[in-house]
Amino acid sequence: MSTPTMNNMVNNIPDPVSNVASSIQAAANAGHLTPISSQTILNNLNATTVPASIGDQISKMETDIPIVLELQIDESGSLEGYESVIVDAINDTIDDFVRMRAKTGQEIYLRITVFSQRNGVPNVRVLQDYIHVQDCPKLTVADYRPNGMTPLNEAMYDGATATSAFGATLFANGATGVQEVVIILSDGLDNPSGKPVRSLSEFRRLLLELNTKPHFTFGFVGIGDEANFRAFALSAGVPDGNIVTVDKTKSGLTKAFKLISSSMGSKSHSIQTGQTQSNQTLFVV
Repeated sequence: MSTPTMNNMVNNIPDPVSNVASSIQAAANAGHLTPISSQTILNNLNATTVPASIGDQISKMETDIPIVLELQIDESGSLEGYESVIVDAINDTIDDFVRMRAKTGQEIYLRITVFSQRNGVPNVRVLQDYIHVQDCPKLTVADYRPNGMTPLNEAMYDGATATSAFGATLFANGATGVQEVVIILSDGLDNPSGKPVRSLSEFRRLLLELNTKPHFTFGFVGIGDEANFRAFALSAGVPDGNIVTVDKTKSGLTKAFKLISSSMGSKSHSIQTGQTQSNQTLFVV
């Protein structure tokens, strides 16, 4: 099955869910997604998974080998007092990716979400929908307000499905070397205040399927004591080489994000030169 060329990209998507569903099916037919992972993503399409800006962003696709990057940031109460540290580190990371784009020419779509569970607030909140990294506005402490419990599994599920959905849409509209990366930043275990919508075993099945594709990478940045998160991340199917522990400091967080940008730059070069690089070693440089 052939995919549309970039000259035939969608300029307006009146019904995002059905169009994304069609793109996911096309990506599965072409082997970009496995049958199991594509069906799981289709079953979980919702307002959070389908980016509101998807039609506009597809029409602005610059190259056929874009990067789709999602940052999922823990906003639970245990991180209260670290607002400026986390916001500054994320903003520095945005700058790093802007410089990476300028150096390599790699098109990068960035999405930033935060997650916590409290009354009247969605479990996963989109701060910035997928946008070219050079157009992404900087965060402020007003955007990040730690409070509540930690729906970590729900956040991971959302990050994997949203990134895969957006990547599949780019693929179905002409991209040939989409690189999809999800990074979770958290300091603890899955700790929702109520019954989880989806189980850890469900997420593990999805992630193990996605991990079979070299273009997909899922990383876990754990803040503080790794006893709080490493065993959980491994049980969720995150490869050991994609888990890193950092201090609750700006330098610690910035170091982890710099490792990510360095790794993504290496993977980008591999894709452009036709090489295959493992998705099991995100933090090894």
